[in-house]
Amino acid sequence: MKKYNKLVLIAIVLFEISCSKSVDTMPSIPIEQTAINQIKSIVGNNGAIIMLDSNKLLSNKLNDTSTKQLLSLEQFKTIYYSKDTLIRVGNANNRANGIQKTSFDDYVTGKPGLHKIQYYAAPISYLNGTSGINNSFSSASILNLWYETDINGRVIGNPVIFYSGVSMFQTWTQLVVTQILFNPNTSTNTFTIGGKTLYGINVFNQAIGFEQTGGFNITINMSDSYGDDGDVRMIGWR
Repeated sequence: MKKYNKLVLIAIVLFEISCSKSVDTMPSIPIEQTAINQIKSIVGNNGAIIMLDSNKLLSNKLNDTSTKQLLSLEQFKTIYYSKDTLIRVGNANNRANGIQKTSFDDYVTGKPGLHKIQYYAAPISYLNGTSGINNSFSSASILNLWYETDINGRVIGNPVIFYSGVSMFQTWTQLVVTQILFNPNTSTNTFTIGGKTLYGINVFNQAIGFEQTGGFNITINMSDSYGDDGDVRMIGWR
């Protein structure tokens, strides 16, 4: 009986040692990979996920306006599933009134030259006739569209989109402007600006970057009835 008890005891000890070794030898998932997996659960195989340099892990204090703030995972998720539809409504004054048109196709156009359009994050946007930037979490973030037109209302040169002001960690790099299609009968321009956006996300105190391509489909109607800068509509895509 005593011999049997000893055998049972030895078996129990060997089993515990075996379990202990199994636990010790089980591979653990690095915290960086766990953070990356959280991003992948949102984006799938889209875009590129990278680890940001540690010096880019900036303060998350809301009152620190000297740096761009990393997004939380929930903020990034909201941004990822949203798209910007930006509309700048021209003023209601029709400066073409009183001008005799010689034909149906003789449209008077807005002011030629360089136009600088700004889209503010809500609620500032409601004060200046533009819709807000849907994917901004900072009321001081500004999306800028610069374009140049000739006397006929045609967009010429190279239109540019860029962000300014204080925003979350979101950098935009413009890569391409497609051919600008112009309808002289309506003074309407249509084109696309493409580029890539890099988001900085704080996941488990890890600075994760998510980069994806995208851009805006843009329509600019320079008919004079919309004012100097015309009627500008931008629809985001990715």
